[in-house]
Amino acid sequence: MFAKEEQSGYLASEFDKELIGKSGEALTDLKPSGHIKVEGKRHQAVSESLYIKKGESVKIIAGEGARLIVRKL
Repeated sequence: MFAKEEQSGYLASEFDKELIGKSGEALTDLKPSGHIKVEGKRHQAVSESLYIKKGESVKIIAGEGARLIVRKL
């Protein structure tokens, strides 16, 4: 289903580009998605490829939509 009318005013969620390159901590297991903590704030994240355990350090390498893409440090 789709609307024939233009969807003006709609803004999709976007990740904070300033977080790329920063480090954080896995708040949940990322298998491959979960949550991380960066600078005291909780963010949705997905692991680049590997399973990341809760409590492990991660580095933000990119983003897609509202999610951050991370790799284990």
